[in-house]
Amino acid sequence: MANLAQKQEIPAIFSSLSVARERLVSHWHVTSHSTGDVWDPLSEKLTVPLAGAWQKKSSSILARWSSAYDAYLNIQGEKITDRKRKGTAVLRILKELGSTAVILTKATVDDQIEWDVFCSMFEKIVSLAEDIAEVDQKSTEGRPTLCIDMALIGPLFAVSCRCRDPVIRRRAISVLRNYDRTEGVWNSFATYKAAQRVLDIEETGLQNITSCEDVPNWARISNVSLVFNPTERRATLSYSQPRDEYDVTKQMTEAIEW
Repeated sequence: MANLAQKQEIPAIFSSLSVARERLVSHWHVTSHSTGDVWDPLSEKLTVPLAGAWQKKSSSILARWSSAYDAYLNIQGEKITDRKRKGTAVLRILKELGSTAVILTKATVDDQIEWDVFCSMFEKIVSLAEDIAEVDQKSTEGRPTLCIDMALIGPLFAVSCRCRDPVIRRRAISVLRNYDRTEGVWNSFATYKAAQRVLDIEETGLQNITSCEDVPNWARISNVSLVFNPTERRATLSYSQPRDEYDVTKQMTEAIEW
């Protein structure tokens, strides 16, 4: 992995969107891989101070990437095409999600309340996703689209599971519902159904939800994952749900069909 990082140095300015994406993804894989060296499976936490060292390294990478990316955008100016505008929005989404992972390590991720500080970031991601969907609707004239690369569906699912603000969360789910697209194995409609199911689980029995603070920690599920079986048009939704007030959780799985 170290050799990969050396080969993928971040320049002062990117030459294209594809190079910017390549560098972001490759470096993010490197820093994510490094968490395996500092993860303590017994305590299920990142060891300290190694967690801090990982955060410092990852923050430095994101800062250098952002500087090179901003320099590229400044040169492009207003001549950016719809295709490049979409690519720009996708990269911003990936960068924002990467930032949350850097700030909030696995040392605190089991406390779902910790995600609430990222509401403004989640709103920015949803707004970018809405822009992408609008561009795609124009270019495809509403026809279903297939893409081999992950761009939007996975990040929107992450937002819909982590953001408990009722307005932002429903905006994310709405994009999934109306965005007729497949990215790799990710199907937008199946992902919408899974995201809606997560919302229903957490909000059942709650009243007058106007902000994320109105969804208590005991109602929130964690470790949400979605595994697709495209040939059978079904997916498996897995999550951990609080069993009692002592933070004991139970593992749950459900089938999502489309």
